[in-house]
Amino acid sequence: MLAELIQRAYDENENICDEIFEGELLTGENMSQIEFERVQFVKCKFEHCNFDHAAFYHGRFVNCDFSNCSFAGSYWKKMQIAGSKGNGAGLREAVFKECRIEESLFDYADFSQSAWEACMIVHSKFRESFWTEVKLKKVNFQTVDFTRSDFFKTRLAGIDFSGCIIDGIQISAGFGELRGIKIGLEQAVSLARLLGAEVV
Repeated sequence: MLAELIQRAYDENENICDEIFEGELLTGENMSQIEFERVQFVKCKFEHCNFDHAAFYHGRFVNCDFSNCSFAGSYWKKMQIAGSKGNGAGLREAVFKECRIEESLFDYADFSQSAWEACMIVHSKFRESFWTEVKLKKVNFQTVDFTRSDFFKTRLAGIDFSGCIIDGIQISAGFGELRGIKIGLEQAVSLARLLGAEVV
């Protein structure tokens, strides 16, 4: 059903609105530039699909798998991603506003040059993910694993990482990204090692 609606959206230049898709499996599908409004994806799997410059409004991805799919330049507003897997997904230059991500996996995902505003990410894993030159504004991270993630040239001032894992994160040689960051004792020890200090 989803594949048919995608084709109709292209043929008639329409958005996809007020739909619930459950258990769909799509491989290599092109969904670029399509707008999804109040759409729920439940237990869907997308393999190597193209969502470049697509837009998602007021919807949900629940227990879905879109690992290794491309969402470059996509736009997300008031979306929820729960219990889903986006390992290796490409989200360069994506924009997220008032979104919530929980209990999800985004290991190795690429968020370079993306922008986040008024979002919450909780109980999720973003290990070895890429956050290069990202803009973060009023973003709340709670119990997020950022092990060995790359934050090169991303300003972290005012961001609270005290409940997160930031072991081995990658930053620039001048450590400017860390200025004004909020961390707990465990994170301080991890960052001290990163700065070359010996913790005794």
